Amino acid sequence: KSIDVPAGGSITLENLAGHMRVVRGNGPVQVDATVVAAGADAQTLAQSVKLDVSTSGTQTLVHVHYPVDRYDTFLYNPPNSQTDGSDEVCILDKLICFHGRSSSTFRYQGKRVRVNQSISGGSGAPLYVDVVVHLPANVAGNITNAAGLLDADGLASNLGLNTEGGDIHAQNLHGQLEAASDGGDIYLRNVSSRNVRVHTGGGDLTGSSLGGALNLATGGGDAGLDGVRGKLSLTTGGGDARLSGDLSALRSLEVETGGGDLTASGNLAGLTTLHIASGGG
Repeated sequence: KSIDVPAGGSITLENLAGHMRVVRGNGPVQVDATVVAAGADAQTLAQSVKLDVSTSGTQTLVHVHYPVDRYDTFLYNPPNSQTDGSDEVCILDKLICFHGRSSSTFRYQGKRVRVNQSISGGSGAPLYVDVVVHLPANVAGNITNAAGLLDADGLASNLGLNTEGGDIHAQNLHGQLEAASDGGDIYLRNVSSRNVRVHTGGGDLTGSSLGGALNLATGGGDAGLDGVRGKLSLTTGGGDARLSGDLSALRSLEVETGGGDLTASGNLAGLTTLHIASGGG
């Protein structure tokens, strides 16, 4: 679906479950949605999904409409999923993982909806939507994916990336970035901007070749960064923080850990500001 968004405008896209990708585009914003449904009612399920588009001024909202009036539980079988077969609570009370399965509850379209993720079967209406957004440099994007992987690659646009239970992969980005996950891991590679703000509530934070003004935080996971330049503010609520690689162009470093250790290996001679605080590590 091609969507006309004026230069300097923004597009917000909301999806319940699936794999969402944001890539560089030319001309109008292009949204490619692939509906995946299974079971005896697969055709009916697939036909119940719609792309609702609304515009207010220079802002456009694209909402992936699910049949939440008929179903309160959906099944998402991520392709190429892997599991180590462990039993563990992964994310506070939001997401519980067990033997390759997870169960998450969200507010979507004004309803309380559960998404069960499993690599082999499970309960719920087997329906999800994979989305690819082709975003030109002069349009900002705000992308929300409740359950599933969200990744962005090769963009100069200002971006907001949000997921409640999935991971975020962001690479080769040079516009302003705000990324948040309630419990998934966040991976950054070759990201540079005057404003990068990234937070995960319970997952790990991993980055390489980062630059600009970076404000990175994880509430409970570890943080590992390899090659950082510019200004870095790094906070971990309980995990360890590790800095390595080329740090010679790092000018300002502020690190706070709630209970983890801090390890830094690299040339820090270029620092003009240094602040380190630890609650117990």
